[in-house]
Parts: sequence; structure tokens; C-alpha cells
Amino acid sequence: MESGIWSVLVAGFAALAACVLARNLGRRRRAETALRETERCHAEILNALPLGLYTYRLEADDRLILVWANAAADRILGLEHRDLIGKPIEEAFPSLAATEVPERYREVIRTGRSWFNDRVEYQDERCGGLFRVYAFRLRPQEVAVAFSDVTHHWRLHDELQEYYFRNDAIIQASPAGIAAIDRNRRLLLWNPACERIFGWSADEILGRPLDEIMPEFAHEDSRRIQDLAFAGEGVRDVEVVQQRRDGTRLRLRLSTAPLYDAKGEIAGVMALILDLTERLAVEQALQQSEGRWRWLAETAQEGVWMTDAAGAVTFMNEELARLLGYERQQALGRHFLEFVAPESRERAAEAFEELKVGLRRRLELAFLHRDGRTIPVLVSGCGNFNEEGRFLGALGMITDITRPRRLEEELCRLRDTLTERVPKPAAEGAGSTSGASRPKVAGVRGP
Repeated sequence: MESGIWSVLVAGFAALAACVLARNLGRRRRAETALRETERCHAEILNALPLGLYTYRLEADDRLILVWANAAADRILGLEHRDLIGKPIEEAFPSLAATEVPERYREVIRTGRSWFNDRVEYQDERCGGLFRVYAFRLRPQEVAVAFSDVTHHWRLHDELQEYYFRNDAIIQASPAGIAAIDRNRRLLLWNPACERIFGWSADEILGRPLDEIMPEFAHEDSRRIQDLAFAGEGVRDVEVVQQRRDGTRLRLRLSTAPLYDAKGEIAGVMALILDLTERLAVEQALQQSEGRWRWLAETAQEGVWMTDAAGAVTFMNEELARLLGYERQQALGRHFLEFVAPESRERAAEAFEELKVGLRRRLELAFLHRDGRTIPVLVSGCGNFNEEGRFLGALGMITDITRPRRLEEELCRLRDTLTERVPKPAAEGAGSTSGASRPKVAGVRGP
């Protein structure tokens, strides 16, 4: 009886155990299936990520072995990583051996502290570029590395930086003042030329409202020009009056343009400033000097002309125009050799070439009057050169020597006449004693 009961109990427990075992096995199979599905999903996600992923295992001999790479790593580097799995990092990626990267990965495994580098450069015969790298400990003795290709980003960054430095050098070295204000009309750029022009240093005024350094008499015009620029319309070569820090008035030439931000909205105004004060003073002094020179040339009793480097007449005073029989406007622009008689042109051309090398010449030439007759003249010439020593043209002083030439000819004729009328002296040993009379010249009384 008791044995029958125990048999029934054992059979029941066996059936129950079988049911529990079957249920557990079913749950385990479902869990394993779910786990495999989860791993598959994770693998798909990791392979679909735009980030390359590696895992390295640190061996007892301190070697870092590549144990896994996702599909994105293949796409980013253009490599088949299955050929690299199981290789030490220095063998898989030889160019990394000379960098800090392998040791950084080992430190991550040993300390558990992650490591990030925004710019890791890699180059070998298979692949290369600039990469952003993030490494973290995955589990003991393993490190996971996520990376992305940032070559394009850094090239743009380097180009922008080079562009910035180049523009900054131009702005700093510019002889023209360059200034800029932001939306609030506060100064955000003030180059060294502005410091020289206005007497305010950049450290003193950057960040301050522009109106604070401007005289009140200039506020209205300045506001009007700023408003135009903020409305998208700059000005060009506008002459304005401003004031230095010490109160000195300035004459300036101003050009402006709006500054745009990344959204295409106007974020400020830039101005190009040329100081006309010194130039205007120099021009005024030059005009006064030129006026005095022209007055001297016009009142001179001699002819004066100037040519350009090619020999074209650029100036002729009234005295020379009268001598040649032309109106001055008729002579301007014509080559100077047109006013030289044919027999003198070769000498005149040679003298002009000598003036080009800095020589001075003084020579007699024959000039042509408008009516065709020749005029004997004495020409004194010199070259005109700029500060670099480049020949700009010639300056000539022309003296009419017609009257001196006629007087010389008259004197020669008179001398010849006197010579003919004077008797020849008696032959040696003949003639009178000490009382002999002196020869007489017709019309000339003796003592």
C-alpha cells in the first residue's frame, strides 16, 4: 500500500518536474531566441551607424589585438577589416605605431577613463585622412573605439583659418583705415591705420559706441551713412569732415558696405577710410608751386617747353609759341622734332637720348617757323625723373639767337672790310727810318 502511494507520488513529481523542465526549456529557448534577435538588431544598428567601431583586446604581453570592426569602418576607410581581425594594432595600422594612439588605448583599459581626440591624422598606402576618435573601456581588457572621418571638416577649418589670417594681415597692414561696427553700432574692428588717423588705440575704443569718439558736428552725416548701410546700401568715395582725438579737423574719403552673418542678415557695417588731409595739403602746395613755375615760364624772355618720355610736347610758353608762329594748343601733343629743322633733327634726337640717362645738354639748333623759315636757337635741356629714377620727359629753354647771329655776321663783314682797306706792311729792310708814317685807314684819322 505504502509502496503504491510512493510510486504515485514519485510519478507525480516526475511529471511535475518534466512539466517544469519543459516550461523552463521553452523559456530558455525563447530567451535565447530573443537574445539572438537582440544581438542581430544591435549588430544591424552598429553596422548602420555612420561611425566606425573597433574593439581591441589587451593581451598579457601588452599587445592590442583587433577583435571586431563594424561595416561602417569598412566604408569609412575603404578596407576589408576581416583581413585585419586578430592582428596587433601596429600591424593592422602601421602608421599608428609612431603616434600616441596605441598607448592611449592601453591607458583606457587600465584606468577606465575614456579618451577623445578631435583630430587624429592617419596615412598609409591603403587609406588616410583626419579622424575624430573616442575610446572607452568596454569590459575588462577590452577597449571600444568609435571614429568618424572629419577630413572635409578640418580642410574647411584650415582654409577658413588661412583665409582669416590672410585677411587679418591685409587689414593690419593696410595704409587705409578699416573699421567695423555691429548691430548696436559698437566698434568691433579698428585697424592700425585708424589708430594713426584718429589718434585712438583699438584697446581704448573697441566695444564702445561709435558716436562716443565722433564730434557732434559729424553725428548727423555719420548716422545717415550708417542707416544706408544697415538698409543694404553702402556709399563709395564720399568726402566727410571728422576730428582727431586732439581736436584737429580731418578731411576723409569714406566707403562703406554692409556685413552679413551666416543667415544672410545684416550684422554690421564695415568702412574703408582714406585720410585726405595730408594729400590735400601736398596737392595745394604742389598747385602753388606749379603756379609759380608757370608764372616764371610765362614771364620769361626765353622760350620754355616740356615733353613727355616719348618726346610729345606737353607744355609750351607764349614766348616760344610766338617764336615758332603757333598757337600753344596747336603745338601740344606734337613731337618736338616736328619743330626742328631737318638739318638739326639728328643732333636733337641724340641730345634727347642723352637727357634720358641724366645728362644735360646745351647746343645750337635750327628750328622751323610755321611759315617754313629756319630760326637759329640755343637750346639748354635736362631730364625730368620721378622718385624711382624713371624718365618722365624733358625740359628745354630756347633762346632765339637770330639777332646775335646777325650781329656776328655784321662784325665779320666789317672785319673783312677793314682788313681789305688796310695797306699791307712794306717788305723787311726797305722803307723809311724811324720817321716813317703809319698806315691810314679810310675814314679813320690818325693821331
